[in-house]
Amino acid sequence: MKYLLCFLLLGYLTTYSQNENILLKTDFNAEITYGNVDDLIEAINRGASIRVGWSLDFDGDEKGDLTHWIDAEFLSIYKGQVFNQILPINRQYPQKDVAEIVLKNNSIEWTGMIGTNGVLQSRYIFNDNLLETTDDELLLEQLKKRSDVKQRIVATTWVVK
Repeated sequence: MKYLLCFLLLGYLTTYSQNENILLKTDFNAEITYGNVDDLIEAINRGASIRVGWSLDFDGDEKGDLTHWIDAEFLSIYKGQVFNQILPINRQYPQKDVAEIVLKNNSIEWTGMIGTNGVLQSRYIFNDNLLETTDDELLLEQLKKRSDVKQRIVATTWVVK
């Protein structure tokens, strides 16, 4: 019995200590499922370091298929919402049938902005004057489409580090 109580207490403390850093969560419908934006804004205004995670749902089942985390380095507060601009990263993509993420061997970068409203805006950045040096019209059209800002709803988690 003593071991059972210790096990239950340890489980409670582990769960509580993990959740105490979470300030806000949204789901794939942009609805707040945990916390509130005001607590996040208060933490930002007092200088707390924030991390944001967002999950992508590729198959539409409202469960995250891929989750990214990043330190929030450029935060904006506007009309009661928080937005984090994501610094450019090298292009990567998940393998469909194996648990692996692969970096592309080119100079294409990805950037975005994530908000407490559940909106992820993102686009690709083409370095090395790729758009100016390409003669292939079809490739040029595809690259220009990828450089347009795209928007999707993602599940987010905002935590204090």
